[in-house]
Amino acid sequence: MEEHLALTIRLLDYGAVFVFAVSGGVAAARKGFDPVGFLVLSAVAAVGGGSLRDMLLGRTPVFWLTDPVVAGTIGAAAVLMFLLGDRIAARAGALRWADALGLATAAAVGTHVGATAGLPFVSVVALGVMTGSFGGLIRDVLCQETPFIFRGEIYATAAAAGSAVQAGLWAAGSPVWLAAPLGAAITFLLRGVAIRRNLALPAYRRRGEPPG
Repeated sequence: MEEHLALTIRLLDYGAVFVFAVSGGVAAARKGFDPVGFLVLSAVAAVGGGSLRDMLLGRTPVFWLTDPVVAGTIGAAAVLMFLLGDRIAARAGALRWADALGLATAAAVGTHVGATAGLPFVSVVALGVMTGSFGGLIRDVLCQETPFIFRGEIYATAAAAGSAVQAGLWAAGSPVWLAAPLGAAITFLLRGVAIRRNLALPAYRRRGEPPG
């Protein structure tokens, strides 16, 4: 059972690293960066959230420093995107969908880590949201763009919903192989619906400012 648990989380973690690295490559392609820019954006998007998670929990060294598979995955994604990035970046919504998948998988891993650390329910959900969103936030800041999480889109709320369901299932005794993928699926589904239907949270408007 422990082996199945570890395998489920590891696959989700590697999946999150890869798709977030791809999202960094898409962003680099759109900006016309050089190979170093591709590698940097892929790396910060892929490990930013997990690094914040580990530092908050005092887990040192952070996960990617001791796992060469993570570095290899980031490097492969960066090279792939440098070679094929123009074709992928040209597709409408490529960055959003890659980011949505990374958000879902990384949030599920962060939620699991928080739950196994014995954190309170709210803290577990918060850790899941941070793990899922922080890498994309750094990526967007480096590209001088407003991060998805600040654009009013259904983003952090989607991750919070998936993390809450996953944490609730974990607390109820559900196995990780069920709780973690289900939490990731809920996050991705909510984020996907928001992308498809262009749903967003209401943005702040100053008094007297017309809607628009």
